[in-house]
Amino acid sequence: MIKFTSAKEIRIKEGVFKLFIYLLSFCALIPLFLIIFFILARGITYISPLFFILDSPAPMGDNDFFSLTSSTIYSAVGGIRNSFVGMIIIVGLASLGAIPFGILVAIYLSENKTTLLSKITLLCVDSLQGIPSIIFGILANLWVVLTFKSYSALSGSFALMIMMLPIIIKSSYETLVLIPIALKESALALGVPYSKVLFKIVLPAAGGGIASGVLLGVSRVLGETAPLLFTAFGNPYFSMDILAPMETVAMQIYKNATSPNANLIANAWGSSLALVVIILGLNLMVKPLIEKIKIRF
Repeated sequence: MIKFTSAKEIRIKEGVFKLFIYLLSFCALIPLFLIIFFILARGITYISPLFFILDSPAPMGDNDFFSLTSSTIYSAVGGIRNSFVGMIIIVGLASLGAIPFGILVAIYLSENKTTLLSKITLLCVDSLQGIPSIIFGILANLWVVLTFKSYSALSGSFALMIMMLPIIIKSSYETLVLIPIALKESALALGVPYSKVLFKIVLPAAGGGIASGVLLGVSRVLGETAPLLFTAFGNPYFSMDILAPMETVAMQIYKNATSPNANLIANAWGSSLALVVIILGLNLMVKPLIEKIKIRF
């Protein structure tokens, strides 16, 4: 005998299932909220307008630091001007190399999915995504730093570029293969050159997914420290020379957080908050733009 489930039982099961999903989603967000709250609570004390126009501070004795008044403590804590500019330069150079190259590789892979070279390339891209970031720093140190016999922002950007490549390639490839083939065939049937079909039709149609991959790659390398310790090395002073050592916000956080000096530790907390705000702000600004350019089929 077939037993039918009543509508009431179905609604109860659906309600329990939805409640379970909501509970799991909330549990997944708890670590994020705790991290943001803890960094905000510890770092907001040292954030001021001076924090973004002062460089990393010199070490100060704890007794001298704790005896400062609220009006003079900000100058002792310093800021992130040198590391913020360094981060923009290093990540910018890495993006200039990784974004166009990654998109071109993704186009090749999507247009030649069945070839042996394409399959080997995809396997290499998947393998690169699982390699620890410090390995990229060691390789960049061997290939660039030892070749030019100097730590530099250029070598740091090279390490970050290699890190960004598999993320951009994979996300762009996954988006390009979803573009309906009829869109491309119709353009080719009208006599449009193959190159124009790719760059005028296929790429704009996949623009939203490609932009999401670029944002993901940039967001990841903004907080990287390990590969830059072997390449850019760091510089507590303001510098825009890409052939010389240069600091990033993540490197400044690492160095100051491991210092025994209270003013440097305070700078690390303020820098941590600033970096979190930068990454969250970047995502909040770019995500709506991605939704606008995304084409839905």
